[in-house]
Amino acid sequence: MKMIWMKACPHCDGDLAADRDIHGSYISCLACGYYLTEVEEVVLRYAARRGVGARPEKDGVRKQESVSQAA
Repeated sequence: MKMIWMKACPHCDGDLAADRDIHGSYISCLACGYYLTEVEEVVLRYAARRGVGARPEKDGVRKQESVSQAA
């Protein structure tokens, strides 16, 4: 079974697909052909298991959720 992450490519927002060949497993973008680095693969797989988005914000800064304090 091939694993696919929709709109998760860090370069073009395309779909990523996990695949395997004689050299081992890899994750690449179906639209632009970008291959994820080992670190990017680990982050993507960890985020998928946790059920959170795998991509940081485009400007590299994470949005902080505002927490309302009950009085």
